[in-house]
Amino acid sequence: MKKLVWVMIVGCLFVVPELVQAQVDKMIDQFLEKGEQRGEGRIRPEDLRIVQMEFSPDPVRQGQQVSFRITIANDSRHSGRITLVVKDRDEVISEARDVNISSGENSIDFPETNYRFSREDHCFTVEADIERNRRPISLAKEFCAQRTSIGWTLGEPYHEGPGPRPAHLSRIEGSWFVNVDNTAGKLEFNWTGNAWSGRIWFNVLARWEELTDVSIDPGTGQVQFYNPLRKAQYYGTLSGDRIEGTFSHGGTGSRPWAAWRH
Repeated sequence: MKKLVWVMIVGCLFVVPELVQAQVDKMIDQFLEKGEQRGEGRIRPEDLRIVQMEFSPDPVRQGQQVSFRITIANDSRHSGRITLVVKDRDEVISEARDVNISSGENSIDFPETNYRFSREDHCFTVEADIERNRRPISLAKEFCAQRTSIGWTLGEPYHEGPGPRPAHLSRIEGSWFVNVDNTAGKLEFNWTGNAWSGRIWFNVLARWEELTDVSIDPGTGQVQFYNPLRKAQYYGTLSGDRIEGTFSHGGTGSRPWAAWRH
């Protein structure tokens, strides 16, 4: 009899812990299942932060296609697929659909868009669409584009306000002879103190046409400007006393042009 009792006691020592553990596991599973039902197992908008935003090209000129990239921080331990929307006020600029967001920082590229910079200020926000519920995401700082002489930028402007005369200005400032696709004329660039201005003259028309978005990169010698009257975008490279490049009308075609000094 005593032997039977001891066998039963020893058996309980092995069986009871397994029963207890099974019950605990069941309770944990039920708790997690309820958590999933309440949304505790998925990404929430309040877990997300936009820590960086940029667009390309930067600077971007009127009429150019632009693509956005954001760095988004997910402060939760969950991951999932969501849709992200870049907006300017109430206007949707671009959407990145069904992107995977992991815990930590994620870099997200948005499709190119024909969005036009038409106001004096452009400040961007991001919204997350999670299970058909769209909510704004908090920003680490304001992401506002600034207008410069060479286009709109999310970075630091090339030059702000009147200041010392940059040493490289003499390389481009002043008058040039120009030939635009076998049409002769002249070209002028002038530094206003914080931006470039320019104008072009065609001999056959005998009149000046104002240029906008004039820029020069002193490191590479890249020259750009836009003729709004003819919707012509010019690109060129400065080498010594000569600029050579191409231009397009309305974003299409590619024709040669050149400018020089004697």
